[in-house]
Amino acid sequence: MKIDINDVLVSDGEMFSAQYNGSFSAAEFLGQRYEFGNGVHVKADYFLSKSDIVVTGSFEGGTTVSCSKCLTEFEYTVNFKFTEYYKKSQQDSDYTYVGYSIDLTQMLQDNLILSLPSRHVCSEMCKGLCSKCGCDMNTQQCDCKQQMDETNPFYGLSELIDDEEV
Repeated sequence: MKIDINDVLVSDGEMFSAQYNGSFSAAEFLGQRYEFGNGVHVKADYFLSKSDIVVTGSFEGGTTVSCSKCLTEFEYTVNFKFTEYYKKSQQDSDYTYVGYSIDLTQMLQDNLILSLPSRHVCSEMCKGLCSKCGCDMNTQQCDCKQQMDETNPFYGLSELIDDEEV
């Protein structure tokens, strides 16, 4: 996503706005690929502050992810807000602008990665997969009985668990 900054360069402090609805390149994070098949919506406000251009805004897009507990795919909405400074000269870890436009793509990719959770869960009540047979405990009850060895120091606690509630 590129924004034209021609007007902002001659208007110190005046706020300008831009919006983008469209495709966005996929990102990978912790082995999960995030693709935005229905596109993304980006709102950005920007202004000149001394020689820096300050860009604030929001990002929203839907992507399909897998639940970390039961492996079911579900739609996850990525939302985040950002505030970044674009400088005229290149410095370490700063975003820069050259000429009369700013490309927000790299900054959005960076903020996308920072906003993602390390794992996704389809619901707070997800029971996951059976550790013995692998069936989805959300959709079926397996016949596996979680047996605990009597030499295990937690064996006494297992007797307190009501199998009907688990």
